[in-house]
Amino acid sequence: MPLYEYHCSTCRDTFEVLRPMGQAPVAEMCAEGHEAKKVLSTFATVGVAQEGGIAPSAFQGGGAGGCCNPGGCACH
Repeated sequence: MPLYEYHCSTCRDTFEVLRPMGQAPVAEMCAEGHEAKKVLSTFATVGVAQEGGIAPSAFQGGGAGGCCNPGGCACH
């Protein structure tokens, strides 16, 4: 089940809700009872910038799992 992020413009509070994908468009209420809107969530990646300004990713053998890294998922 995905984690969705919501923001209440009245309270200026941002919070997360775990819900099925089919319920993603459903409006959510903040703890104070105001309607909150779904916002675009971001996630962090870790890497060291190399010459040229591109940080290495897990898909380049960084070891974060996935099919590119044997043993990192159920595929291998």
